[in-house]
Amino acid sequence: ELRKAVELAPDDGEALYQLGVVRASQGDLQQAVSLTRKALQQNPMNAIWHRWLVAYLIPLGQLDQARLAVNKAIELEPDVIYNHHLLAIIELLRKDLAAARKAADAEPPGPWQDFALALVAQAGPDRVAADAALQRCVTQHAEGWAFQVAQLYALRGEPDAMFEWLARAWKDRDPGMQTLLYDAILL
Repeated sequence: ELRKAVELAPDDGEALYQLGVVRASQGDLQQAVSLTRKALQQNPMNAIWHRWLVAYLIPLGQLDQARLAVNKAIELEPDVIYNHHLLAIIELLRKDLAAARKAADAEPPGPWQDFALALVAQAGPDRVAADAALQRCVTQHAEGWAFQVAQLYALRGEPDAMFEWLARAWKDRDPGMQTLLYDAILL
């Protein structure tokens, strides 16, 4: 249906964006990037579309492009959740722990900041702090955040726990499962 919508209205940014989301969920990140960029040509001020573009660029290893897109999302919506969380992931993949921590600190207070800080802690040298950050997330956010807990275990290099939390995310119909085929932390 979305392909037909794009065929009928090739300049409809929303249809392009939605088809990109579906294609990414099916594992075709190249097409998701292409469709999302076309959508952004129609509406370059849509911060949500910039954030989704970031999510597709990161696992493709296009970290410079991802940083540009997340910076645009931050420029458009500086106080919105998830922007700095994405930036923290980019910086972690760049192996810049200080920049990742700065990005995590900039995430508005709440669960996304908690998980951004916990991700940074897992990548850091202080195992006691990493364990404490993981435990805080499990204790405070076990309900509805199973996918993010799985990411923490993936970063820790604990596949059994990661799969246990992914199974829980699947059972709970966690929306994070939509990104399973392309989540950069789980890859």
